[in-house]
Amino acid sequence: MSSLPKLEKQWNSTKLIQSGREVKFRPFTIGEQKEIMLIKSTIEEDNDNIKLYKAIIDMVENCVEDLKVIEMYPVELEKLFYDIRSVADGNILKFKMPCKNDECKEKDNFYQAELEVNTRDDFKLSDSVFTKKITIPYQSKPTVAVFRQPNLKDVFKINEKEYSSDNERGFDIPNFCLEKVLVGEESFTDFTYDDAKQFIDSINDANVLKEIIDFYKNQPKLVCAKDLYCDKCEKVINFDKENVTSFF
Repeated sequence: MSSLPKLEKQWNSTKLIQSGREVKFRPFTIGEQKEIMLIKSTIEEDNDNIKLYKAIIDMVENCVEDLKVIEMYPVELEKLFYDIRSVADGNILKFKMPCKNDECKEKDNFYQAELEVNTRDDFKLSDSVFTKKITIPYQSKPTVAVFRQPNLKDVFKINEKEYSSDNERGFDIPNFCLEKVLVGEESFTDFTYDDAKQFIDSINDANVLKEIIDFYKNQPKLVCAKDLYCDKCEKVINFDKENVTSFF
């Protein structure tokens, strides 16, 4: 039995950026952050980034009450991570980002500008469309396919496959993300990846293919709602957010 007191948890709340659902969370502990840093320090191959990302997902899920992180969209995890990471500093997230303005170019490198954002007020979605209904023409009954953006579970399944090109990977995403098919009053939701692929490949309309491609080409992203200024040249920097793993 430990001779030291058990520390109380500091609970906070935030709203998920896509659903608006309010969730309770606690800050990351020192032990959790050390574990992530140790995993990160052992990365030697690109595939190991998946291991690190999964560790971050587990850590976030341990910090939040009643939430299955693996079923969230990546952009939701990103925003929730920022909220948890910044809560100890009054929701202010400090980071560095290269300023690519001409005044800040130093030989072959760019000045690392020191920036900060308020995670509660300064982030927004580039697009709020996470599902899309697409009508399938030339059917005797009204037929609609409902697609959704890939969630984290889909992302891992996609990354487990080997593709010969980015185009092949892009064409495969809808096969994982077909949510349901509506035919008249009937709804089809219980089907496999192979079923989805066969259904999508059998559609004989080029406009439908274009709609599908456009939907996945414009995936919602987290963007900064305010201008960020370089502390050296004092000019606006185009916000290119860091990957969540870079905060450890």
